[in-house]
Amino acid sequence: MEKIIIVGNGYSLLNKKNGLLIDTFNKVVRMSNSVDKKGFSEYIGEKIDIYSALYYNVDSNIIKNVKTIINLPFVQLDFTQRIIRDFLEDIKDYKENILHLANKDDYKIFKNIFKKYVKSEFKNDYIYSKFNNDFNFSLGFKTICYIKTLYPNSKVYVTGFDFFTTGAFWNENHNRHVSNHHNYIFEKLWYKKALKNKFIFEL
Repeated sequence: MEKIIIVGNGYSLLNKKNGLLIDTFNKVVRMSNSVDKKGFSEYIGEKIDIYSALYYNVDSNIIKNVKTIINLPFVQLDFTQRIIRDFLEDIKDYKENILHLANKDDYKIFKNIFKKYVKSEFKNDYIYSKFNNDFNFSLGFKTICYIKTLYPNSKVYVTGFDFFTTGAFWNENHNRHVSNHHNYIFEKLWYKKALKNKFIFEL
């Protein structure tokens, strides 16, 4: 069975020197602007087979050589669909490396995966009540969903998922305390239950 690992951006990555181990996986998935961070290879490794980023944060130098999942902020999907055309024109020379471009159907898949482990006990919560309208999944959660959907027969591992309780591994203040943009408490609960049910595995 193919083993895939999704490397998050959390500061907890520096707790273990797992770089060499990470690079042994069949596929290594890295996200956003965490790629090519110098001086951290002994902790996070160097291999990259799949790159996952929001469309406005895609590094064109990476997409030239790496299969890429292009994410869209679903809460603004109608707006982004209009401007995504310009983005695709800019990267048309590398379109063969687009592994997946987010679309409206993806949101339904994400909701089903989320509801599998976070169920009706939250139905009266204000945040959960907005679920059908603008539940703002994080890039990390969306990347897990994409990989599980694109590679259903693979065993998916994760590492460095800190749910905004730390900064990024390359800067402990980076993106810290911005969890109001995502429902990280619910995602963390989902994550714990997904691990318990062996939907994903933690390194």
